[in-house]
Amino acid sequence: MANTILVAEDDTEWQEIICTDIERNCNDVELKVAATREEALAVIAKTSGIKVVVTDLRMPGVGDGEYVAAAAQQKGIKVIVLSGTLDDLSKTVRGNCVALFSKAEYDAKTLAEAINGVISS
Repeated sequence: MANTILVAEDDTEWQEIICTDIERNCNDVELKVAATREEALAVIAKTSGIKVVVTDLRMPGVGDGEYVAAAAQQKGIKVIVLSGTLDDLSKTVRGNCVALFSKAEYDAKTLAEAINGVISS
């Protein structure tokens, strides 16, 4: 059974990079993709078995990616934040994230290690 991962990212170029890197570096995954906060929240609400949400913080819609992270955490889903800035991330969400990555320092191997760590636990 595949491990479901939600990638919540509004920038299509970043979305493609992240999804490609996950597919190349993580075993047995099924990707779901959302480009807005509302899409991400809908996927979280209707999809059972999501293991990890990789989310940007700045996305279109009311609020931002922090709401996506909080909603995922409430359902027991592990969260990885990958964003242009991490400065505004609340202490509550920050403390419950598996990993925090700045896009300026993005590394496919490090992201895969964080995801694989969740999948194997």
